[in-house]
Amino acid sequence: MAKKFKGEVICADSRTIYKYFDIGTAKPSKKERQGVKHHLLDFVDPQKKVYTVAQFQRDALKTIEDIIKRKKLPIIVGGSALYIYALTRNYQFPGKSDTKLRRELESRSLSELQAIAKRSKKITLNPSDFQNKRRLIRAIEIFRNLKFEIRNSFLSPLPYYFLKIGVDLPRSQIYERIDRRTQSWMNKGLVEEVKNLLRRGIPKDRIIEFGLGYREVIKYLDGEIRTKKELVDRINFSQHAFVRRQMTWFRRDKEIQWCNNITNTEKLVSNFLEK
Repeated sequence: MAKKFKGEVICADSRTIYKYFDIGTAKPSKKERQGVKHHLLDFVDPQKKVYTVAQFQRDALKTIEDIIKRKKLPIIVGGSALYIYALTRNYQFPGKSDTKLRRELESRSLSELQAIAKRSKKITLNPSDFQNKRRLIRAIEIFRNLKFEIRNSFLSPLPYYFLKIGVDLPRSQIYERIDRRTQSWMNKGLVEEVKNLLRRGIPKDRIIEFGLGYREVIKYLDGEIRTKKELVDRINFSQHAFVRRQMTWFRRDKEIQWCNNITNTEKLVSNFLEK
C-alpha cells in the first residue's frame, strides 16, 4: 500500500524503535522494507537510553513534516497505543518530572501502580504498557500534572488529519497467524537473539520489559520453562491473551475504520486523500 500511494512508513512501536531486538518484535526485514522508506526503526540503542513517548511524539512530528515536504504520504504503523495517541491526539507533556512524585511511584509495586491507573478513567494505556512499570509511572506522572489532562489535551491542534485503519480478522485466524509467527521466531533463532542481548550487557530486567516472547525466553534460559515446546506454548498463550485485551481496547476507539481486505483499505485511503 505504501508503494501504491507513494508513502513512507513511520513505525509507532515502543519495541521496534530499539536496535538489536529484531525477531521477537516482528521487526520487518530488509527484504520486507525494500522499496519503502521506514522511519523510527532501529532508532535507539537500548544500552544508552530509554526512549520516552514524548521523544517519539517530537521525532514523529518532525518526520511527518519532512515526508510531506517531499510530497510523500506519511503512514503511521503500530504498534503501541500510547505512541499512536500521543501523536494523533497531540498530548501535551510536562517538561520536567516531579522528583518527589517519581521517587514515590518507583517505590510502589507493579500491582499498586496498576491500581492507581485503574482509578483514573483518563490514563490511556494499551495492555502491554499496563504491564510495564516504567511506562505506568510516566503515564501517572503525566496525568497528575495539573497543566493538562491526557485524554483531552488538544491545546495545540495539529495541522494534519489522520485516517485510522484497523485490520479486522476472525479471532481464530489471528490465533493461527500468531502460532505460525511464534514457530517462525523459534526457527529464526529467538533464543539465540536473547543470548546475544545478554552478551551485549543488556540486563535481564531490561529484556523482560520488552514483554511478549522475550519474557518467556528469559524464563526458559533460567530453567523456569523446561522445554522448547513449553516455551512455544507459553509464548502463544501470552500472545493470545494480549490480542484479546488489545482488540477490546482498540474497539473503544470510534475513529478506527475496520477493514478485512486490501481492496477496502485502498478505497478508504483513496477517498481520504481526495478530500
